[in-house]
Amino acid sequence: MPTHIHEVLCTVFKTWFDRFLDSLDFDHTLIDTIVFMNAEVKTEELSTIPDMTLSVIVGNPHRPLKEAIPVLIETAFSQQTNPLMNKLQKQIRAKPEVLMVIATLIGETKPYHSPEHSSTAWDTLLQETPAHELSSFLDLQPLDSKPTDPITILGHQWLGLQTIDVWVWVRGDSPININLVTGPRMARGRLYPDTHMDAVNAMINQGLRLVKNKLGSLCREVNQACDLTPLEESPITFPFAWDHMYNSLIGASGITAHSRYLAWYTKSARGVKRMEHPDSHDNEPSSSNTRSHTDAGPNATVSNNSVQPGTSSAQNDDVQHNAGKFKSKSRGKHRGTKGKGKGKGK
Repeated sequence: MPTHIHEVLCTVFKTWFDRFLDSLDFDHTLIDTIVFMNAEVKTEELSTIPDMTLSVIVGNPHRPLKEAIPVLIETAFSQQTNPLMNKLQKQIRAKPEVLMVIATLIGETKPYHSPEHSSTAWDTLLQETPAHELSSFLDLQPLDSKPTDPITILGHQWLGLQTIDVWVWVRGDSPININLVTGPRMARGRLYPDTHMDAVNAMINQGLRLVKNKLGSLCREVNQACDLTPLEESPITFPFAWDHMYNSLIGASGITAHSRYLAWYTKSARGVKRMEHPDSHDNEPSSSNTRSHTDAGPNATVSNNSVQPGTSSAQNDDVQHNAGKFKSKSRGKHRGTKGKGKGKGK
């Protein structure tokens, strides 16, 4: 499942594009505009799910002439850029009419992994029941920690932001070339740690002008006699509230760190319970304890595009190995002995 930190940037972009579209005066009986999140784009050659699309329904909504997609946005969180670039290239090949592509890349200071077995975080957090809620979990950070510091609790880093980059491409006479890294139709900016977004702002404005002109031409496809004067005179309104986007990202970072903790806690506490209650019927496999819950592991950073593995396999092997030794010993010497409770077994 996509994490909060992966979803937050496109969610903010959606509010900005909604405001932009609301500021344009055109005949909505001729075309209609919708900003979609995670909606499938399907052609004969490709089926893909962009993080955000601006879709234009052309003609009668009951029998539209076509759908146009002038804007695509993708976000990559804690992964290499190659999967993202490959996905964008496929999308442009399938939809060469796209006028603007925005990519946001969120980098972590180091790949995430769950607490090591018998570490301070492991021993302390597993003894605490029930699991911490968001507020009490984040309150465990050092008192002198700053919002820009990695989220570190009991010596374990749950999430640390390194960079937030924004790349923008706009179309010219030919389809967008995602491989461009410089030029008049491509801009790169950095939102964090040092904000440099002027080039990105200018390129997005250039793309918005293309979108505005495209809406006019699509109206004319439906009705050649339609009056485009109100649209042409409409100002382009786009917030560019990067501070707001950054603040939203910081909030989502805490939620994502807490989600990682809960995923680790739930699975690790279950493993400890099995060690303490080897003969309990509650620990027998059930329909809810299936491989689909464990293949990626609680340490995986999941996005629409990739899974970044941590060290869960080795840790799970340790738990299972220790559980097996304990179970054998328990049956040989302490059959029927009850455990002490969640989080106390060592």
